[in-house]
Amino acid sequence: MVVSVECTSCGVTLNIRNREILQRKMLCPQCREPLPLVLDAEEEAYVEAEINADESVEAAVVIGLGAVPTQPPADRFQKAYTPSLSLREHWWHNRNPLVLLAWLLKLLRIPLPGSPEDPAVTSLMPFLSTYRKLAPEIQTVFGPAAMVLKDEGFRSPVIYQIDDPVQNSEYHMMAVPHQSGDAVAWLQRHVWRSPLATTKPTLRCSFVSTFSDGTFLVTTNTKQDTECPPTVDLRRDVNADIEELWDTHRETLATDTRASLLQRASTRDAAKTVVEELHLARNSFHVARGVFRPLSTADQAAVHAAFTQQSSTPARTNDRHAAVMAAIEKRQNGKSSWLSAIVLLGISAAVFLGLGQARWSWKTTWILLPVLLFHEAGHYLAMKIFGYRNLKMFFIPLFGAAVTGAHYNVAGWKKVVVSLAGPVPGILLGL
Repeated sequence: MVVSVECTSCGVTLNIRNREILQRKMLCPQCREPLPLVLDAEEEAYVEAEINADESVEAAVVIGLGAVPTQPPADRFQKAYTPSLSLREHWWHNRNPLVLLAWLLKLLRIPLPGSPEDPAVTSLMPFLSTYRKLAPEIQTVFGPAAMVLKDEGFRSPVIYQIDDPVQNSEYHMMAVPHQSGDAVAWLQRHVWRSPLATTKPTLRCSFVSTFSDGTFLVTTNTKQDTECPPTVDLRRDVNADIEELWDTHRETLATDTRASLLQRASTRDAAKTVVEELHLARNSFHVARGVFRPLSTADQAAVHAAFTQQSSTPARTNDRHAAVMAAIEKRQNGKSSWLSAIVLLGISAAVFLGLGQARWSWKTTWILLPVLLFHEAGHYLAMKIFGYRNLKMFFIPLFGAAVTGAHYNVAGWKKVVVSLAGPVPGILLGL
């Protein structure tokens, strides 16, 4: 199978034959811009004949919910509450010194912004969609993966789309049953629309088999994000491609003691049932722990208002102030280089040491330096978590140190946390 990749910026075209790189974001070798994947004629035919086939299924009556709504009811959404996450889960989210602040905020019961890999919705059914309704750039992500699954015997995909205004996230998902009924492939692309997002959106794959005793076997290449319920037997290999993952799942299933209890799923309706049952198992687990919470009446009204505003906003406007607004947005979203921040920190530290040793003793100066650095690091990490931009830490000779950053819409309680993040860790460490 050959996948053509054409750069929309300079016109260079590459023919990709290695399936392993289909899910990787590639840059044009000439202009270094991202290359979108373009399906060839064979793949287009498959998409039209298979993925778009029987679209009425996705728009039909589903489990008494009636026709799939254009805008899901606000009460279908939930709010993720990070203080209920375990210390280990915080570490999975922040495998760096930021986890110390996350643990402190957990103890103080202060929620952090975030976006879980498991969608915070009560059910997936209201979010059924069709391949045609996916944005073109999303289609180019799922198309090649669907072709790989087709070669492995997976047919009749089911599409889901979730636009979550509560967590400011979007999810695109595809469930594809295997013709043998042994498993359902689950493709998911999760995007957190926040400047705090540290990872780029990636298409992840899982294979799901369900058993009549209410348990599941899941083989996935998703990264560790949250705990799983005890009914889910999870096998993880983050470096495996789709074919390797499927081989692993089949080998595990062949030796599983629950093989006689396997509930086969080879149709669209069966695939919907499998992924819905798995979602409900995970969701109930998160709700029981307090990680997912129902929306308040005010939150539901905000969700409804967000959908209303989204549907009523014209796609294009002829605003005479557009240029001014674009300039303001560019200034707000502008980022300074890490190199300049490091140079500023290094030079200011050197000047601080030089003048400090002239004014005080060298011992006093070298004691003050790490103390000030530790104090300001608390402010820095808190500002980083809350989305401050253009962060710079520097020393002020003979006086102290400081951290600067820009944020144009920060809540008052976040400012309080930023202020306390400097002295509180030092106090706790002293105790």
